[in-house]
Amino acid sequence: MRCSAALKAVSQNSSLNMVPQFIIIHHSATLRDKTTFKAVDEYHRSLGWGGCGYHYFIEANGHIWQARKDNQEGCHCLHKGLNGKSIGICLAGNFCEEEPTGAQLKSLEGFLDNKSKEFLIPIKNILGHQETGAITLCPGKNLLIRLQSYRINRMEFLAAKIEAIKVKLVELKRALAQII
Repeated sequence: MRCSAALKAVSQNSSLNMVPQFIIIHHSATLRDKTTFKAVDEYHRSLGWGGCGYHYFIEANGHIWQARKDNQEGCHCLHKGLNGKSIGICLAGNFCEEEPTGAQLKSLEGFLDNKSKEFLIPIKNILGHQETGAITLCPGKNLLIRLQSYRINRMEFLAAKIEAIKVKLVELKRALAQII
């Protein structure tokens, strides 16, 4: 990932007025079990970014670290200006070659459920980095397939909820018809 000089300044002095419209999922492209939040944070500081470019980071054990406030511009996806309208979350690992841990996937799913509800982010706006159109393999095929499965499961869950609401509305309509 590249971060321009202008974005470095934004990253260090970022105002807290961003309204997230997307969640972008990344992988560190490093060894899953040897990569820590601290190491990524130090590396990004060495680039002059003022700290970790992602908003959140999930280590192999599933622990989620927060690096930036949700309404602070990140330094994780230059493509289409998404740094200024998305929350970036990175999982430790190279998911082109290895698998995310069960703990990472559980943490990611809970995170996506919570943040998408908190900011009213539609499922279609929860993207792997490469799905933004950026030329990258991130977040790796082994995480991307799980992200795609997550989106399908969430859509099926929401469709079932909508059907249940439709049934309740029909029941209410019948009950009202009997009263009137």
